[in-house]
Amino acid sequence: MPWASDLSASLLLPARKYDIVGHSGDDYNIDLVPINRIPKDNKQRLEVLKTMHAHAQFCMSGDHTLDGTQHAIQDIVKEEADEYFVIVLRREPNHHTMHAHAQFCMSGDHTLDGTQHAIQDIVKEEADEYFVIVLSDANLSRYGIHPAEFAQILTHNPQVNAFAIFIGSLGDQATSLQRTLPAGRSFVAMDTKDIPQILQQIFTSTMLSGV
Repeated sequence: MPWASDLSASLLLPARKYDIVGHSGDDYNIDLVPINRIPKDNKQRLEVLKTMHAHAQFCMSGDHTLDGTQHAIQDIVKEEADEYFVIVLRREPNHHTMHAHAQFCMSGDHTLDGTQHAIQDIVKEEADEYFVIVLSDANLSRYGIHPAEFAQILTHNPQVNAFAIFIGSLGDQATSLQRTLPAGRSFVAMDTKDIPQILQQIFTSTMLSGV
């Protein structure tokens, strides 16, 4: 669900006034933060996020970006000010699709099939280098997947640089799995903030190995 924000100025300046208004398939003017009820602490900010999340789950499909933007521009000038700002934030729909699928899909694991398909599919188009990055929770043993099978798929096409990033872990599950895979083919990210650095490491090491 896309969201529009009416920010009369930077949120970091307490002397300025701002409000935040959302839009969805249901409406173009959803009050999230009224101009006279600015959240004062993290608890109040969390309540705003909960409202956004709940609305995004149950609103009708659709888009009111144009109506919401037009309304914000017309509404903001009703009060006299030195400057007016309207900032429109849009979220790409694929994030919502991923979240919705994760909520309602059946229990199971297609890590091997998905990795194999990606490796086979990526080489259909000519390129200088090919990369396949698999993101997993490392809980392969729960579904009867042996690390040797995963290792074989990651390495079976020498044209493709295939790697696994295990996000989070139950105990030492991720590090144990990493030890059983070929050296340099897997990484553990205990925090998602580590992923960009790991990706940089993957691309850098691959380039250096090819020199």
